[in-house]
Amino acid sequence: MGVGSWSKKGFLAFYVGSLSVLFFLVFLANPEIFRKGMFLQFDALHYLEIMENGYADYRVAFFPLFPKLWSLLNASPALISGINFLFYVFGFLLLNKTLKLETKTFIISLLLPSIVFFCVPYTEALFYLSGALVLIGIHKLSLRFFLLGLFLTALSRPAYTIFIPAILICFSFFNLDSRTKIKFIGGGVAVLIFGTLAVGFIQYLDTGRWFEFFAAQKLWGNELQIPSLPLTSWSDGIIIRLDGVALLVGLTSAYFVVLHIKNYILKLENDMLLIELFSLLYLAGISFAILLFRGGSLFSLNRFVFATPFVVIFINYLVRKNYRINWKRILIVFLVVELYWLLFASYVHIQTLFKYTGATLILLCVVSLLTTWKTEKSYPKYINIFGIVVLLTFQMYIFLRYFTGSWIA
Repeated sequence: MGVGSWSKKGFLAFYVGSLSVLFFLVFLANPEIFRKGMFLQFDALHYLEIMENGYADYRVAFFPLFPKLWSLLNASPALISGINFLFYVFGFLLLNKTLKLETKTFIISLLLPSIVFFCVPYTEALFYLSGALVLIGIHKLSLRFFLLGLFLTALSRPAYTIFIPAILICFSFFNLDSRTKIKFIGGGVAVLIFGTLAVGFIQYLDTGRWFEFFAAQKLWGNELQIPSLPLTSWSDGIIIRLDGVALLVGLTSAYFVVLHIKNYILKLENDMLLIELFSLLYLAGISFAILLFRGGSLFSLNRFVFATPFVVIFINYLVRKNYRINWKRILIVFLVVELYWLLFASYVHIQTLFKYTGATLILLCVVSLLTTWKTEKSYPKYINIFGIVVLLTFQMYIFLRYFTGSWIA
């Protein structure tokens, strides 16, 4: 039984039902876990402070679209979390309808651990919807959707700065007429600059100072520096491994981008779509930016990668490539990823090595879902079902970590 036998509606029903049952069982086991303040953890507290009292001190590092909308709606933390979830659902369904996502992409996207960030008072849901508009604009070559999406992302979070080099590279190394390239590059860069001015003005109204958000980034450890080894995060255990997988996605994206540019320059056959190139550029760009500006600390990288619509396009690209695997290739991937974990000091203790190996096995579940087995005889009948259960369980675990006050990103 492979994922090809699932329909999108069928899996959606299974997913919602499974998640509901899991949450209900957790509630029966420990009703206190769903306490009144469970939505207000970590960055949600900063957004709450901005919503209630405006900008001050180091909180200018947080961009205004979400807290100002929250203030306008004057909603409770639970209600704004529900509204955020609707923003995410709308953005995801827009992508699915416009791009006709592969069934595998649809399934894996719903199983990403990042879903939790769309269900709490964070800015991720608005960034996701804004990014979806950007992608739809690129796919349809609709300048209106493209510019609207870019402006909203510029108001949402600092990660929008990655879009400037992404736009320049994307439209420069793709076969489009010169007029289209000039419109999208010129319009895109101009709108992002205007968005930066808008953020500065909104924060100026509260603080009396311009562009404090640039200086505030240093207070969060964001300044150009040489990465040191081993790579770290703000949390040990499963979160550093999740951030490590996010970096692996960024490095893989960079590989595909370099391959596309090489083929473009040499005028070789190239099947990458414009929307795919832009998404891969974002994922590669944000990964290298985190690596270079945080000195080897990857904190929150999983949020910048997995809580975006760009990873959906990355997944769809891999599915569309229809890579075929067998047990030999699975073993090669396993060994490569195990070597990759050495960058995170997986070698310090046998228990640590086993934990990183566990992360590798979960990643192999995703690889199995993404690819096609060479022959049916080599394909275990229920391997995809096992992979789905593992990813669903992991997603549930990330939910519970957040709601119990444990750092996730």
